[in-house]
Amino acid sequence: MTIDEMSIYVFDLPGNGAISKSKWTCTSHYLIRIRNKHGITGIGEGTPYQGGLCENLVLFKKIRNHLIGRNFDDARRILTSIQIQHENSAGFDYGIFLAIDSALLHFASNISEGSLIDCFDVRHHSFPAIGTIFLLSDYERLKKTKYWIRKGVMHLKVKISGSYERDIGLLESISDAIPRSVDIRVDANGAFRSLNEAINTLKELENYGVVEVEQPFPKGNLTSTRKLCDKIDMKIFLDEEVDTPSMIARIHDMGACHGIHIHPSRYGTLVRTKQIINIIQNYGLEWSLGSNGFTALGTLIHLLLLSEIDDRASLVEEVGHFEQFGCDIVNNPFEIRNGLIEIPKNLGGCYTVNKEQIDRYAKPIWETKRILLSFGKCPLKRIISPILMKRMTFSHRPALWKKSMT
Repeated sequence: MTIDEMSIYVFDLPGNGAISKSKWTCTSHYLIRIRNKHGITGIGEGTPYQGGLCENLVLFKKIRNHLIGRNFDDARRILTSIQIQHENSAGFDYGIFLAIDSALLHFASNISEGSLIDCFDVRHHSFPAIGTIFLLSDYERLKKTKYWIRKGVMHLKVKISGSYERDIGLLESISDAIPRSVDIRVDANGAFRSLNEAINTLKELENYGVVEVEQPFPKGNLTSTRKLCDKIDMKIFLDEEVDTPSMIARIHDMGACHGIHIHPSRYGTLVRTKQIINIIQNYGLEWSLGSNGFTALGTLIHLLLLSEIDDRASLVEEVGHFEQFGCDIVNNPFEIRNGLIEIPKNLGGCYTVNKEQIDRYAKPIWETKRILLSFGKCPLKRIISPILMKRMTFSHRPALWKKSMT
């Protein structure tokens, strides 16, 4: 059966977060719906990684033109091919490819009248969760810390600021609130301005049991990262630094880190994500799955992916928007129990959307147009964007989506 219709649906979900360089009050999401002439549908989710919503909307139009009229196998092959072409001229930020690929898999499972889980070689059904603590107020940080501990979480990731006094203070308050058996990781998001500053702070944080630091320096500072490896005992993982496949080879050759942290939406299709992970593994580097604050739709796909490509039940930072921020668009969001996040036995529950939540958080179509029309300062883009808007298929009416997802 061929794909006869593709539409995109944009919405924001509330969620307060802050890192060393920015803070936010909501997260942006888009859902892709694929449908054939018989009414069989597939749904997939993606998120822009670093403000890439406009670019992803433009990419959607281009991709759709290539996939309409194609069958499942051809569509997946073409989708990955288009993404690889884009990687030659731009860095990783491919949430739209992820959303379409996820929708294709859901579409295929509905055609065969099977389950989405049949599309994966599932080896594990449960994974130890990592609880993230953002750079919010002292009260909010402590509240979230206690929440994760009540949930049985044994692994925490703490966002730090790059300021010696502030970071020591927040790690001291967090370590006082948790059992000694809980592992602590810190994520600097490129906050440290000098090698000495990073060494002084991180060596002190080792006294609080910190086992890993993520992206200590701003992107483009691999020399300092390499030197830091020799100065501290904790492992160093890179995240923002990795923006092309060739960068993985450079990081390996320099010995600049112990591992790479993978954000799902950055790496696009599941086929391409597995290829990138294989590249990382072939270089002998460690890797871990990060978080984009997905709804249950996106969280499910990445738990299934992780269960297929990893022989062990790895730590998972992607615990879903409900656990991290307190809301979701589905009626049965993922919940952490005894420190674990599990692939549900009934996957259909992940595709049952709460109509009231959709009504509440939908971006109206005029707002989506405004976002796209504001894309870039180049005069050519201002001419192209209105043309794309006239031809792009958007859906913002919740009733359409509720029917297709249940």
